Amino acid sequence: MAAGRSTRTLGVRNSSTSRRNECNEYSTQPATTHATPKGRQMELPDIITRLPQVELPIPSTTVRTSLLQSEHGQLVFFQILKDVDLPAHSHKGQWGTVLEGTVELTVSGSTQVHTAGSSYYIPAGAVHSARLAAGTKIIEFFEEPDRYKRK
Repeated sequence: MAAGRSTRTLGVRNSSTSRRNECNEYSTQPATTHATPKGRQMELPDIITRLPQVELPIPSTTVRTSLLQSEHGQLVFFQILKDVDLPAHSHKGQWGTVLEGTVELTVSGSTQVHTAGSSYYIPAGAVHSARLAAGTKIIEFFEEPDRYKRK
């Protein structure tokens, strides 16, 4: 087994007996979990990075994106490759969580620093700006289905 990886078999609960089904007819392969050793950056898997990118006014050598689109909004994975300062702006609601790195977020004049595991919500119309450190990875949901144009 590779360093930093562990495997386990997923079990299925039988609702009538509440007992673990060791045969697991739904999953024939072990589940894989990825642990990132302290000090090493997490790599997003291919199932994420092969998603379409979004058009940004920032070069893809500075920020790399992966987009999931629905009629209700957009979910975007952001990988910050170089430090970024986003100027004050506003739009409809936005929720985000930091996977890795640091996000300094100012919303309606109040500044908070978010690190791995921290989530935030920006209400519709709230003026906000951000400083994103190189190496940061974020998942953000925008309530606007057309917030970003797909590349």
